[in-house]
Amino acid sequence: MKINNLFFIVFVVTLFFIASCTKSQLNEDLEFKKMCQDAGYEWMKMKPTQDGKFIKDAQECFGCMVQGIEHICDKTKFMEFVGKEDVSVDFSTNLKNVVPSKLITLTFSFKNQEGKPLQMEIEHEKLLHTIIISDDFSIFSHIHPEDSELTTEQMKKNSIFAINYTFPKSGRYLIGVNFASAKMDYSKVFYLDVAGNQNKQIKKDFSTEKIFDDYKVSLSLPQKLLAGKESTLSYYFEKDGNQLTNLEPYLGAPMHVVILKDDLTNFIHTHANIGDMEMTDIKMSMNMSAGMKMNMHELPSYFGPNLSVQTIFPEEGIYQIFGEFKHKGKVIITSFMVEVD
Repeated sequence: MKINNLFFIVFVVTLFFIASCTKSQLNEDLEFKKMCQDAGYEWMKMKPTQDGKFIKDAQECFGCMVQGIEHICDKTKFMEFVGKEDVSVDFSTNLKNVVPSKLITLTFSFKNQEGKPLQMEIEHEKLLHTIIISDDFSIFSHIHPEDSELTTEQMKKNSIFAINYTFPKSGRYLIGVNFASAKMDYSKVFYLDVAGNQNKQIKKDFSTEKIFDDYKVSLSLPQKLLAGKESTLSYYFEKDGNQLTNLEPYLGAPMHVVILKDDLTNFIHTHANIGDMEMTDIKMSMNMSAGMKMNMHELPSYFGPNLSVQTIFPEEGIYQIFGEFKHKGKVIITSFMVEVD
């Protein structure tokens, strides 16, 4: 009887030890995930990389895709890698309390590793791309300091950029900025709460054929979207029953595409390709706005009706895919919701 009791005690202690280790590991993973997403990077499950290439014989792991080029599964390595980053961005508003329907000035300051103004370069025809999305996905804006006279030449010299924006309603907003230096393209994410009744309600709509400003847009997807696996999103454009073969480049790309998870994490700003042209390089497929600098293919004046996007969804869940295409000088915004397993 005593032996049985002893075995039982050992069994319980062993279970407790395993549970404690599992819980500890789970907490550490969640901490790493938060660190990754707070830094504006993508959290996903895939093979780790080194210098942008998969590590031979390595197993898939949850980790952080840093700058679109390195998938890091070890928290210590992540902290070392991020510590080498040569850019910092400060974000501020001219009002402490931001309220709906009131013009607000958003200011961004960019510095290099020495704390000096970052020497920024034009990327996709602009020095700074600012994406603003509401937490219910009903608001989407893609704006630039160059769109107004708010940013002066002195501010450009000091790498300080300002934009005016009126938030239509209360709630939490993601503010993503994409910019470039001579060495790298960067993507940073900030969050802003607009005062008022914050009743977030995301309307679930998984339709793949919709009408946007009289344009019929169809989105074809793989049979299953899997987290950590490259997926091709295929767009087809029509108007008045006719396929569109005269789409125009918009900001140096066939189409700008922003992908965002329903909890406002995993922000990806990428671009479409013409027809079935594929980008197989992992750095190209991950995020054209968060990785090493690379040249875009030279675009024809007109193209269509098919565009494709190669991307990797970092983790399972619901994502909203915003697209911007141009036709006859007019920019049209598309919006589709997908579910990733």
